[in-house]
Amino acid sequence: MEFWISVIMSLLALCISIWTWKSTYKVGRYEKADELLLEIHKIELEHPKFHDSEWCKQALNHNDLKIRGSYNAFACIVWNFLETLYDRYDERNLRKSAFYGAMKEFSR
Repeated sequence: MEFWISVIMSLLALCISIWTWKSTYKVGRYEKADELLLEIHKIELEHPKFHDSEWCKQALNHNDLKIRGSYNAFACIVWNFLETLYDRYDERNLRKSAFYGAMKEFSR
């Protein structure tokens, strides 16, 4: 009888450990994505023109290499952020996440 009690307690402890690890992993994954989004917003605050879709269309073919380069760098950062979200979340959970609105905003 004592043997079965110890087995049940061990299995219960294992289940609790797995649940705790999964919960911690989800929180860590969310925090990292949130930090990336914050950095993108900081860049947008420093350069408000990046939020203007008409300016971005013109920046793609601009003669000034500095303007074209700064837009390309920002676009690369946003693209990497979106790829990270897509890789970390499956499509069903991504639509439920807080980042779905950010993905829709950046995709316009």
